[in-house]
Amino acid sequence: MMSDYHLEPIKPEDTELIYFMRSISKSKVLKPTDRIINQMFIRGFLENNEGGYLKFCNSKEIVGYYRWQNNDERVTIGSWITNPSSGFKEKILFDLEFKLFVFNNTGADYLFFEVERNNSSVWKHHERLGAELIKEDRIERHYRLSRVVFKYKYNEKINRFNQRTI
Repeated sequence: MMSDYHLEPIKPEDTELIYFMRSISKSKVLKPTDRIINQMFIRGFLENNEGGYLKFCNSKEIVGYYRWQNNDERVTIGSWITNPSSGFKEKILFDLEFKLFVFNNTGADYLFFEVERNNSSVWKHHERLGAELIKEDRIERHYRLSRVVFKYKYNEKINRFNQRTI
């Protein structure tokens, strides 16, 4: 299944689709933005080269966008946004392949990220992949994902994909 999909770095032209996906998201957990601020943020992110911003796509559609950064010797991931027309399996596969890519390309032992507390479907997904809750405040849940745990969970999920179940 993965052979039908690929990760690639975003280009400035992707800014408009990212903004559009954010603007139509049913999620009440996305931070508000406007088109100009979104364009400036992505342009700055692409210029600073302290991480990467990738899209996951096949020949028919862009499934979504995800970024990673090196922050204070920690690798953080975030801003996972997906195309509402993409299926559940594609979105999960995207998350798996993105995390594998970041682990493989940074050599990090851990990935760090936050999820809004009220976005329970997303934080439960991350916990099923082995993410460890390390801190919680009234707005966000803070996680750490181990390379070792993730590789095991990745192989387990990919085997299920190959068996056509999730």
